[in-house]
Amino acid sequence: MLLLCAPPSGAGDLAIIAVASPVLVAVAIQAKRPLLARFGAKTSYAIYAIHVPVLLIAKFVCEREHVPLPAPILATAVAVVVLAYLANRFYDGPARAWLSTVTLAAAPGQA
Repeated sequence: MLLLCAPPSGAGDLAIIAVASPVLVAVAIQAKRPLLARFGAKTSYAIYAIHVPVLLIAKFVCEREHVPLPAPILATAVAVVVLAYLANRFYDGPARAWLSTVTLAAAPGQA
C-alpha cells in the first residue's frame, strides 16, 4: 500500500515484499495479543481476496484527483481491513457455516 500512487519500480517492489513479508510473519508469531491474532486469522483470506481491487480503485482515484500521499495510503489500508472484516462477518463466515451443515448432512448418506 505504500506504493499506492507511486510508479512501479520492479526490483524495489520485490525487495519490499521480500523484506516486509518475513518481518510481518515474525511480528505475528511474537504477538502477545490473541484477540489481534484471531482477527488476523479470520480476515487474512478476505484481505488477500479484496486488496487488489481496492488498491486499483484507490490508485485510479489518486491519479484522477491528484491526491497527495500519505492520506490515500492510510485510507486504503483502513478500507481493506474494514471490507475484509465485513466480508468475513456477513459472507464468508455464514457461507462456511452453511457448507459445514450441508456436508455433514450429506456425509452419513454416503457412508
